[in-house]
Amino acid sequence: MHEDLSEHNAFARSPVGVDLLPTRLLYRNLEPYLISRLARASQSVAFYCPFVKLAAFERLFAAIPIGVSTSLVMRWNRSRFAAGTCDPGLYGYCSSEGIDLRRYDSLHLKICLIDGIELIPTSANISEQALVGPPGGNAEFMVTGMRASAADLETLAHIREAARIVSETDEEWASRIKPRVDSADNERSMGTEEEPALAQIPTSESPSQLWKQYRSTGADRHQDVELLGIPPGLDEAGFGTISRSAFLATPIVRDLTTRLRSQDLYFGELKRWLMDNCTDASTLTAQQITPFADRLLNWLEGLGRSKYRVERPRHSERLHYDTNADNEVLLYMPGIRGSRP
Repeated sequence: MHEDLSEHNAFARSPVGVDLLPTRLLYRNLEPYLISRLARASQSVAFYCPFVKLAAFERLFAAIPIGVSTSLVMRWNRSRFAAGTCDPGLYGYCSSEGIDLRRYDSLHLKICLIDGIELIPTSANISEQALVGPPGGNAEFMVTGMRASAADLETLAHIREAARIVSETDEEWASRIKPRVDSADNERSMGTEEEPALAQIPTSESPSQLWKQYRSTGADRHQDVELLGIPPGLDEAGFGTISRSAFLATPIVRDLTTRLRSQDLYFGELKRWLMDNCTDASTLTAQQITPFADRLLNWLEGLGRSKYRVERPRHSERLHYDTNADNEVLLYMPGIRGSRP
């Protein structure tokens, strides 16, 4: 017999003392269900979602009773606005409605927390394609009836505290980015895989510079610590390991490595590659792109040895990737690269 997967009973339990439904997995009617639970909130609602579209968020917020504290933690980076998966208009809307809007650019989980008790995990972003369900939308799931544990609350609180409040300046530069696809919701066509962006290059001159700041102040609010997802309290070895893993996994390093597998890049060629491939570099000049290329080389040589090597055979630096070093995990965290004049 064909099983109806619209509501699959994962395991039936109802937390004692809490008016929650038996835990289920939903595969359709995600938005109506979520709205029905938001309408029952009495104290607070917290959304944690990387990609948020204004129209879909407005519908969810309209279901929340007046007076209930509401917050939203999302990604706020150039590649997402260029891809059209986030709306800069969220800043103005949240400001007018008294919603606490924060940015956490390594966020990938999608969770709604109601009254600090009810936890609703989902694979769906807050968008038309994610919440409407097939046909015409994405295949997504949502979990019902879960009670948040102390560990859940601690994790979400840490993310919220580490997230930075979205400012008017953030809204200004985001609003100037023109989405590459003119569509009301192009999440499905663009996908959720991030593309290379200059914003993925740390602002610190080198890994060692960031380590010095981290060691002296904790740097828990430094944007590079947030960018790389570095937790507090690490020693130098732990800091280097986490930084290396996060930085070498960024889309900009991933795609650049693919390019380097076929041919080395001189400094001028690297700048051109950044201008041609980064979503937030299309309006920059070769001169304006130089500091980004400079820092990228420092970070690649600082955390990428012995896979990545910066050489100076003649008048210009050359970036080389050693395909024979794919399985090596050596860590090196210098200051400024030795080949730099």
